[in-house]
Amino acid sequence: MSLANVPRRPAGVCALVTGAASGIGRSVALRIGAPDLPLALLDLDGEGARRTASELQVRGVRAEAYAADVCREEDVAAYRHAEQALGPVGILINVAGIQSDSTPVRDLSFDEWRRVLRINLTSVFLCCRAAVPGMLRLGWGRIVSTSSILAMRGRAGTSAYAASKAGIIGFTRSLAMEVAGHNVTVNAILPSMVDTPLVRRNTTEEQIKDRGRQLEIGRVAEPEEVAGVVAFLASDDATYVSGHGLAISGASYILA
Repeated sequence: MSLANVPRRPAGVCALVTGAASGIGRSVALRIGAPDLPLALLDLDGEGARRTASELQVRGVRAEAYAADVCREEDVAAYRHAEQALGPVGILINVAGIQSDSTPVRDLSFDEWRRVLRINLTSVFLCCRAAVPGMLRLGWGRIVSTSSILAMRGRAGTSAYAASKAGIIGFTRSLAMEVAGHNVTVNAILPSMVDTPLVRRNTTEEQIKDRGRQLEIGRVAEPEEVAGVVAFLASDDATYVSGHGLAISGASYILA
């Protein structure tokens, strides 16, 4: 089979981005949205998702926003509404997630452990479970989920967060194998610190700069830099990349 015969993105599909109100999710939406690729934007912050949709609409991109808690099966039903409005979902970008306070395991409550895994990991499962049947019918699909460098290197006080992000890597590899014969790719991105509103809610400006100085590249990442990597993995340029966890760390952590 020549590359000319490798299936390309079908006409009429849409992309669905979770966590699209701000940060990486917003940047991904603005990067991949195009007149020939409408976007469904899901976020617990429905008003923020609507602002992102408005930014896309002024560029001539069809975009619909949905207030949704993607850890709840009933809210993931927004998936069906998106497909009715925009066409079948061919691209799923899982960005929605939270950080957690730095807490040693001995002090970590079971409720907090469950909350972090539910939001960061269960949401990915629920959205992928909703997406895969349609992608198999299309014979084409792209799934990209947001893990973290901490999934690989860990950090004291981040056990729940690191475990949730490591779970995404294992889930990604397994799902990639399930769908590999159907032109559906499944990958994860592993950013180091990214300068987003979520990070800034728990981190001072000086702490962000200090973290950047600890990295070989000398700064933390911008959301747009992560969005560029996601755009590649979601494109027809990545037809043979699947089951991969791609570090986005400015050489601060290199996977063997």
